[in-house]
Formats: sequence, structure tokens, C-alpha cells
Amino acid sequence: MTETTAGESLIDAVGGQEGIDRLVGALYFQILNDPRVSGFFKEAPIERILAHQKRFLAVALGGEADYEGRSLAEAHADLVARHGLNEGHFDIVVGHLETTLRELSVPGTITRRVVQRVAATRSELFATP
Repeated sequence: MTETTAGESLIDAVGGQEGIDRLVGALYFQILNDPRVSGFFKEAPIERILAHQKRFLAVALGGEADYEGRSLAEAHADLVARHGLNEGHFDIVVGHLETTLRELSVPGTITRRVVQRVAATRSELFATP
């Protein structure tokens, strides 16, 4: 995982789809071992969650321009309404993302840009679907 060069997308900077796969695997190891957020994942098949997260990151980091699935608000509405998902939980997950990127030796400038991209989705995730 290297610094981006002119014209290189963030997905390329984290190692393409292979890098996204490593990132999501390591990230969810942290998330699923954190009692503050792990409960949100107990009712869904983890393979499905991992696949969605890989797709989300690929889109968020500029790897895929066309996404036609549910919005973040729609995808998380039940967790917000019935299970109390809130911005504090979002911050915990973003913190795990930052830690995971550092553990994977992603350069600081890339880590900051990835975290900023993901953090920028906060308002979309908590919007009324």
C-alpha cells in the first residue's frame, strides 16, 4: 500500500480489491471483538456483511462509479430504529477503520483520506430513508 500518485484512486492506493479484502477482514475482526458494536452484527450472516462492506469501500474509494443498491440510510434504518445505532457507534467503527489501516501499514496521508471519505457518509447513513 503506497502513497497515491497523480490520477491514482484511493482504491489503488490501498491495494485494489485485494487490499479492500484484507482491510475488511482485519476491520471486522476488530469490530466483532468490540462489545460496544458487535451486537449490531449478531442477526446477519457475516459473509453478507463482509460482502456489503467490501462493495461500500470500493465505491467510497473510487473503484466503482455505478452503485444501484439501497442507500446507506435504507440499509441501516432497522438498526437505527430498533437497535439504537447512533453516531457514537459510527465513530467507534471509523476509529477501528483508522486503526486497521495503520496496522496494515497504509501511509498516513492515505489513511487520513480513506477515513475522511468514510466519515463523510455519516449524514447519509443517519438520514431519514
